[in-house]
Amino acid sequence: MARWIKSIGKGLAVVFLSAAVIIPQSAAAVPFDFGAKAGWESFRWKEVDENGDRLLEETGPRYTINAFLGNTMRPKSGFIYNVDARLYFGIVDYDGQTQDGVPAQSDTYYSGFTLEGTSGIRLGPAGGNFNWDVIGKLGYDTWVRDIDDTVDAIGRQVSGVRESYFILNLRLGTGPKWRVSRWTGRFVAGLKYPLWTSEYLDKADSGLDENITLRPKGRLSAFVDFSNRIRLSRKVHLQVDAYYDSYRFDRSDRESTTMGGVPVLVWQPESSQDVIGILVGVGLVF
Repeated sequence: MARWIKSIGKGLAVVFLSAAVIIPQSAAAVPFDFGAKAGWESFRWKEVDENGDRLLEETGPRYTINAFLGNTMRPKSGFIYNVDARLYFGIVDYDGQTQDGVPAQSDTYYSGFTLEGTSGIRLGPAGGNFNWDVIGKLGYDTWVRDIDDTVDAIGRQVSGVRESYFILNLRLGTGPKWRVSRWTGRFVAGLKYPLWTSEYLDKADSGLDENITLRPKGRLSAFVDFSNRIRLSRKVHLQVDAYYDSYRFDRSDRESTTMGGVPVLVWQPESSQDVIGILVGVGLVF
C-alpha cells in the first residue's frame, strides 16, 4: 500500500508539472481551452493461455484526474490539437490461479500516468455547426500493477508480484463535431496500436534472482471518445466526457532466469485491457 500511495504522489506531481510546461509553450496558439477533469472508470484486465483459456481476470473501479489544453472544441475548421495529462489509480479484484492451477483471489493496486498529444484536421465550413475531424494521437502510458499477497484455495500462502509497464502507443481516429446553441459535441472512434511495450519485473518484488524485462507484442484495439462542452459563460465551460479505451497484447517471448537458484522460464501471457469511463470538469477559453 505504501508503494502504491508513493506512486500516486509522483503521478500527481507529473500532472501539474506537465500542465505548467504546456501552458507557456501554447499560449500563442489562440483560441484554446485549458482545464481539468476528474472521473471514474470501470476496468478489466484479462490473461489467457495458448488455448484461449482464462488464467486470470482483474475487474473493478479506477479513478482519474486529467489536465488538458487544446482547441478540439473550437467552432472553426482547420488544424486542431490537444495535450492531455492523466493520472489514474484504484484497487481492483484479482481472480486467478497459482502456477500449478489452484484458484486464488486477491487485490491488485494500480497507479499510472498517461501523457498524450493529438493533432489533426477539422473539415467542413469555416464557422459551421457541423464538421468532421480526422486525428492522430501519440501517447506515453506507464503504470504499476501490484498484486497483493494472498492465500490460495487450499490454504497455501502465495506471494504477490509487482510489474511496471511502459507503453508508447499510436491512435488514428475520425468522427463528427457539432454545435447546438451553448452545447458543442464531438465523437471520435478509431484504432489504437502499441508501438513499443516494456514490462519490468524487479527481483525484489517478483522472487526472481535477477531483474527481467518482457516485451509483450502489441495488437490493434479500438477506442471511442464522446466529448461534450456546455458553455456557462464566454470564458468558462463545463466539460462532460465518456470514453472506451483498450489494449491488446500477444504473448511475450520466454525469458530464461532463476528463482532461488532453480532455472525457470518467465513470460507474459496473451492479455487484454478494457476501460469504460466518464469525466467531468471545467475549462477556460483563451
